[in-house]
Amino acid sequence: MNRARILAATALLVSTSLPACNGLHTPSPAEQGAKKVTQVTAKARAISSRITYSPDAVSRTLPVEGGEARELAQGLLAPADAAKELRTLATEVTAAAGSDSQRKEAKTLATRMRRDAMMLDLMDLERIAQLKSALASGIAERLSAIRSIDASGDPRAPLEAAARSKASQGAKAAFDGSVSEETERANTARTALQPLDASIDEKETNAEALDIDIQTLRAKAATSTPSAALPLMLDARVKLDAAQTLRVAASGDDREAEPYRSTVRIADMATKGNAEIADTTKFLDARIEESSKAEEGAKARANAALKRNAELGAEAVKLMKEFVTLDTELFQTALKNVEENINADGLTAKNSTDQAAIAIAKARFAAIQIDAVDQAMTLMSATQALMSPAQAKGAGASGGDAQLRAQRDKLLANAKTALVEARDALSGVEAAAASPMLRSIAELAAALGIEVPTTAAAPAPATTDDTAPKDDAAPANDAAPADPATDPAAAPGAAPAAAPGADPTAPPAPATDPAEPAADPKAPPADPAPAPEEPNK
Repeated sequence: MNRARILAATALLVSTSLPACNGLHTPSPAEQGAKKVTQVTAKARAISSRITYSPDAVSRTLPVEGGEARELAQGLLAPADAAKELRTLATEVTAAAGSDSQRKEAKTLATRMRRDAMMLDLMDLERIAQLKSALASGIAERLSAIRSIDASGDPRAPLEAAARSKASQGAKAAFDGSVSEETERANTARTALQPLDASIDEKETNAEALDIDIQTLRAKAATSTPSAALPLMLDARVKLDAAQTLRVAASGDDREAEPYRSTVRIADMATKGNAEIADTTKFLDARIEESSKAEEGAKARANAALKRNAELGAEAVKLMKEFVTLDTELFQTALKNVEENINADGLTAKNSTDQAAIAIAKARFAAIQIDAVDQAMTLMSATQALMSPAQAKGAGASGGDAQLRAQRDKLLANAKTALVEARDALSGVEAAAASPMLRSIAELAAALGIEVPTTAAAPAPATTDDTAPKDDAAPANDAAPADPATDPAAAPGAAPAAAPGADPTAPPAPATDPAEPAADPKAPPADPAPAPEEPNK
């Protein structure tokens, strides 16, 4: 007993003296690198939770009901600002590694951060392109309105207004008829569904009753002699067959009733509690009222045509100034930034899905440039339509339209090349990982009017050597998102762009270790653990 007390006291003294030595420990380069990588990863995840789609949503205060606005500890970040911070973190994490394994991990994280930063820049460029498109559409609409007003003094204006009024009323009648048809279709399906549901309920109830009888017979048979249990088990078998027959019949009725249920469900979704029906009805009523007033005031529009032309011209000039300012100050800068980063060496990857994601981003970048060319062509066409024949002929002789078309064809070829490259990169990737990206390729090709040849090999059903991690390559399931606004990459340190409208205070999604290779489904099972030894007797 005394010996045990001495040993316990010695262990207690040793355990209490060890914490005093913690302050004397000097972290090794590997420990410092691991700490730095962890810190950078946490910063990147914090950045991902603060990203907002539009710079207009960036705010450092939060309104509080019944009180003053509360100051946020960290404000939201616009995509461009988040991209800058991610690139800074990528530089930090590259210089933070201590060991060879940490350098590989840091290189992988830095590549992901730069790739996500490029995706954020691309998303910001798309936002600016949408603003430009809205302005260009507004300018084209106003120029088109001027052309329409120039013809408003036509003597047939009242007839045209009457035709528009009749068309609006016809649209309202057609819409009301379609709603009535959907309601009638749902009622018909409900009528046909009632006997089927009743039959299903009856058969299921009878089957459940038979189940109870079967359990009772089995319980009696278990406590009876073999000679007495045999008829009980035979009776239970007969009832079991009857219950199975009832369930099969109920299943058949259920399959027969499913189309009716689908019809009722779809019709109810389309008609009951649908705000779009009320909005559409309101819109059609407004159109009918508007066309009626237009019919009444058709004769007076000719007198106000010149005044309206002047107003629309002033609005078009104002929008054109905003368009030029947006193009020179924001769009061209963002375009140059993306162009510099999308072809940078830091984005290259050995992983097939990462290569495909970068190629898709290049195709999106080309699509944005094509949209800008389309805007210029639209504005040029709308402006030439307002010119006199001599002026329009002189503008056409300058060759501006031909240059824009040639530029568009070149960008379209670049987009097609990028999409083909993305498709080829996915040729050896398993179907689960390749399907979403192949779908994105098909959608982008359809939007651009590109026909991507379908000559690539079908995706492999399992993980191959091409998709397994090599050297500093990321795992096959760690592909860069095609759009950081909708599909952020859940990787340590590679904070993706948060989805628009997402809660900035929501915790980040759990991440996986980038240095851990994907499990091989074909690998043999591990040897079982040895059985524990018997205790000494």
